[in-house]
Amino acid sequence: MSSENLPLLAKYSTSALEKDELSHVLAISLPLVATAILEYFQNSINGMYTGHLTTEASEVQLLLAANGLAYLFYVLFLYSIAIGVGTALDAKCAHAHGRGAKAEIVVLLQTAVLCSVVMMVPIFFMCYFASDILLLLGQNPQVAHVTGSLLWIMMFGLPFCFGYEIFKRILQSQNIVMPAVYGGVLANVINLLVAYYLMFHTAIGYRGAAASFVVVTFVYCVVSLYFVLQSTNTSWIREWHMDAAVAHLPSFLFLSVFGWFMFISEFASVALTSILAGLLADANLAIGSNNIFMGFRQIFFMVYMGLGVSSSVRVGNALGANDPARAKIAAIQTVSLSTLWAIFTSILMFCFRDLFPRVYTSDPATLKLTSQLMALNAPFQIVFAIWMVMQGIFRGSARPHEGALWNFLAILVVGVPTGWVLASTYHYGILGIWIGVSLGYLFCAIFGIYWLATVDWVQMAHEASARLVADSPAGDDEDKLV
Repeated sequence: MSSENLPLLAKYSTSALEKDELSHVLAISLPLVATAILEYFQNSINGMYTGHLTTEASEVQLLLAANGLAYLFYVLFLYSIAIGVGTALDAKCAHAHGRGAKAEIVVLLQTAVLCSVVMMVPIFFMCYFASDILLLLGQNPQVAHVTGSLLWIMMFGLPFCFGYEIFKRILQSQNIVMPAVYGGVLANVINLLVAYYLMFHTAIGYRGAAASFVVVTFVYCVVSLYFVLQSTNTSWIREWHMDAAVAHLPSFLFLSVFGWFMFISEFASVALTSILAGLLADANLAIGSNNIFMGFRQIFFMVYMGLGVSSSVRVGNALGANDPARAKIAAIQTVSLSTLWAIFTSILMFCFRDLFPRVYTSDPATLKLTSQLMALNAPFQIVFAIWMVMQGIFRGSARPHEGALWNFLAILVVGVPTGWVLASTYHYGILGIWIGVSLGYLFCAIFGIYWLATVDWVQMAHEASARLVADSPAGDDEDKLV
């Protein structure tokens, strides 16, 4: 370790610092993983409800297709913008909390609200004209109409969705992670009851899933707001520091745009496997097998997501506190934990490759192809794990542009086209698509490890301190946040 870092470790020996940071990482990682699982669970339940609304095969296929397309449209075009706003908060709030600039967090909250209000206008128009947009994209008219009716209802939940993401990030940046778990448990219980009642016992039928979404996002927003109000002086609601909030906008928008692109490029890379599967000769077989494999993958993928948020919080806090040694340790520990989980996931994926698909189907061709997909992807779980956490580190260090660039170049420009060539020209089918995507993630993971080994943590800590706006609202910080 260089001599310039030694004064920062005056309080700890290296081993003591590592143990202390590991305790913090573990303390917030478990609730963050639980949060990711709970947020995913709702859509799965509503999909199951939708599949049992009717016994008419053609109608079931239509409703399931519309439900899946509505979710895809929502994530890619609507929720991703909230993620972009959240990315800016991940970095800036974590830095402010690490430095002890608590009043700055209030200003950042207000900046995020301003950005969200502006973004609501195009978002509402996209929801309102969703059917027309889907028709322009070549979707089946029936599916587009049903999907549009779902998104029109979901539109009313989007302000609550943005509110939840903002309040959740404000709390997480201060290592307050349990409120999202409480909100998730309550929201899922309510969704189980409300969605079931609306879908099976009222005239709105399949639209009940969208109506329940509005209720659930409201619950998430209210619960997270309650805990924000408990941890802050409520004067921020009526006292707006407009000049300070606007001063944050340029850097806030920079982080938001690249955070948004980093998210959608990563999400699109996986979504494209299903889209491209639909263009193959045995499209139904490829799509069905891919969906079963994705069901297994998603269960364990939530841990990588939780650790990615943990890395963002802990690295951001340490950089804001001008503690580069702790930031580096937090980054290495979260990547290591994610890698260990990936090894466990890889073993399970390979061992259960023949058993797990039988839960979904008894079709021999689907069973065989799904088994091959799981065996092929098992070793690649390690590179997925590394890159998911690295994206969290990029968010926490206010460098989402680096993650976005590599997602675009390695995965979308190189990986996906390579996969399509293998699938179509060399007849590897859905296996070829996943080979290409996985190679893209392999390149990203290699870059991530190189970045960890060579980045100047001291310089990043200095940059984090310099990012805090000098003209924060007047008054003692402790009067603003407690």
